[in-house]
Amino acid sequence: MEWSGVVIEKFIKVLTAADTNLDEMEPPYSFKNKCGLFRRYQNFLFSNGKKTEGVYNHESGKFRSLSKICSIVGLENFGKFNVLLFSYEEIGVTTISVFDDHFVEVFLPGTPLSPGDVLVLECSNSSLKHLCVEVIKNHGE
Repeated sequence: MEWSGVVIEKFIKVLTAADTNLDEMEPPYSFKNKCGLFRRYQNFLFSNGKKTEGVYNHESGKFRSLSKICSIVGLENFGKFNVLLFSYEEIGVTTISVFDDHFVEVFLPGTPLSPGDVLVLECSNSSLKHLCVEVIKNHGE
């Protein structure tokens, strides 16, 4: 995916019942090939801004320590999720987004957005390459 000259490599992992206690996962060959050499230690970054340290094992070609994703948000396993989206945006940092059974992103606890907040995206007529994001906070009124 390319956005304003920056290439961001992404891949998804569709979770099955066997993946509920997932701790390691091998990225697709095409992803590994485009990203080049991964650093051994990875920072997994989530939509709520939380980070946890993970590992890329060069011998097996797999990300490890993925079970930390669940522990950092207080879940027993991946059973509530349907898809994981991995984005390799910068060296040593892999952003992970999680999606539910309706393919809606799950905002993990601690996310700056709260239930009831409204996210407004606007594109300018003068430039389709720029957009404005506004969050209208719900103050429980």
